[in-house]
Amino acid sequence: MDRRTSLAAFGTLAAHALFPRVLDTWAATLDAQAATGAWQPRTLSPAAGAQVAALADAIIPDTDTPGARAAGVHVFIDLLLADCMTAGDRTAFVDGLAAFDASCRQAHGTGIEGATPAQRTALLVRAEGEKNAFVQSLKSLTVLGYGSSKIGASQALAWVAVPGGYRGCIDLAPGQRTWVQR
Repeated sequence: MDRRTSLAAFGTLAAHALFPRVLDTWAATLDAQAATGAWQPRTLSPAAGAQVAALADAIIPDTDTPGARAAGVHVFIDLLLADCMTAGDRTAFVDGLAAFDASCRQAHGTGIEGATPAQRTALLVRAEGEKNAFVQSLKSLTVLGYGSSKIGASQALAWVAVPGGYRGCIDLAPGQRTWVQR
């Protein structure tokens, strides 16, 4: 393992030390949002928060289970940006979001929020094929947030509050949900 990989691993480990606080803050923020109907982002502007919500919902849309927006993934991403990322990473994320919005405006004549779900999905797929760092980061954070959410863990994944022993490889029946442990 080289120095850069080691530092990245240690940085990730340090960021995860803050993760329980982020989860607690996330739950409290979602409760407050449910009570008031409004959400005030900590890092993102309100417009950028709405854009992240629309993109996260394009990544994990509503199907037979609620999607990323219903799970509050955009709130989770905002909290991670505020509490777990460096200033450089925050700036890169916000700049990447602005560039993605500009590409949406160029391609469709409207921003992320005004684009149809199909247009957002097509832009995400194209950007992912181009190995766009912002889109890769957004997808990772969206999946992490959704899998960590109450909705994701209880409705999209099978969840057991007190799991048994480790079973590395188990067969799943067709249509059976995968397991999540928290």
